[in-house]
Amino acid sequence: MNKIWKLVLNDFLSTTAIQAFDIYTIWYIAHITGNQHLIALFGSVGIFDILLSPIGGIFSDNYSKEQIIKVISYIRSVLFVGLFIIVLATKNVDFNVILISGLLSILSAFYTPATESIIPELSIDENELFVNNTYLNLAGQLAAVAGAGIGSLLILIFKPSIVYLIIAFLVLLSSLFVVKFFEKSVQGKINSFSIRDLLKKESRQKISFNLKSIWKFPVIKVLFPYACVINLSYWMFYYLMPIYLGQEFKKIKFAYSIQELTIAIAALICGILLSKFSDYFIKKAKLYTSYLIAQSVGIVMMPLIFIFLENEFEKLIILISAWLIYGIFNFLSSLILITKIQQLVDRAKLGTTLGIVFSAFGALNPIAAGLSGLIHHINSITVFAVGSIMLFVSVIMLFDKRINQVLSIAN
Repeated sequence: MNKIWKLVLNDFLSTTAIQAFDIYTIWYIAHITGNQHLIALFGSVGIFDILLSPIGGIFSDNYSKEQIIKVISYIRSVLFVGLFIIVLATKNVDFNVILISGLLSILSAFYTPATESIIPELSIDENELFVNNTYLNLAGQLAAVAGAGIGSLLILIFKPSIVYLIIAFLVLLSSLFVVKFFEKSVQGKINSFSIRDLLKKESRQKISFNLKSIWKFPVIKVLFPYACVINLSYWMFYYLMPIYLGQEFKKIKFAYSIQELTIAIAALICGILLSKFSDYFIKKAKLYTSYLIAQSVGIVMMPLIFIFLENEFEKLIILISAWLIYGIFNFLSSLILITKIQQLVDRAKLGTTLGIVFSAFGALNPIAAGLSGLIHHINSITVFAVGSIMLFVSVIMLFDKRINQVLSIAN
């Protein structure tokens, strides 16, 4: 089995497990405690990603990306096995799952830059780069489908100890695919690293120089600020959903799981199409802004429509339709953004660049989670107001001529 498929299978299984963990845990907090503040805390602990993703990017540029992926896969396995044992012994869920969420965020700061920046090394040309990105993205979306489905089933099981045992098994299984992921010649490379290396003046100066130089790349300078605002709005919208959907669906208790499953299925459909027509879509990169508008319209109109509906089945149809639209166009816009960064950024700085990009995106998630805890009255109007920010910014992008100029490069 070649490396790209080992990477894809490892990512698929681990993402499935973590997706199921998140869905079950958020459901548990929302329906057992009904506490938006606790949901906000669960999401907010990901703030550690902000501090470590730039370092994770530097790791991937200077050390074996393959070994980083392998080590992190093993650590994840240990964490989930430990969580199962602790929950089984103490019956304490709240504190332990929040701790695990924080540790997973720290690991993600190293895993994501290594995974994204290794793809060009496994690709012969730009077409294969896009196809390999599609495979990895498709694996992520398949994992989201599987994770949402498993998460829904785990909700029926309800007992936390059994739930976390199943999740631990999936993570352990994922690590098996990277047991022989790298060649013996690169083993031990990462062991030469010392935290003291980062504290040296030369290292600090190098980090500072890399950070400044990255912002000179047009693709980062132009697209990244817009993407940050859109993502912040989305994540606030997302963290309001568990409580909001619980209010809107009194009889259909699995509405939140349906939301997650719908997003994943939509992106899965899109990923299958992209694997067949990758050339067409990368040549249509100028549609990036249109995709952002379409994904925003999909979910922003949902709470407004809910105001005029009382029938829960009708609301469920709207919920599924809204997230289908979002899932399809979000997959397209995200894939174009990442591919453009990979094409237009110097490969010597690609890991660091992706580390910073995912650090910022990772930071927006916990920041948005924390901000969602400040909203005391969750209703259709407040949910619409939060979501309308992403739509407003996407429309503004239509009038920024720099965007088309950037997207036209390397087509």
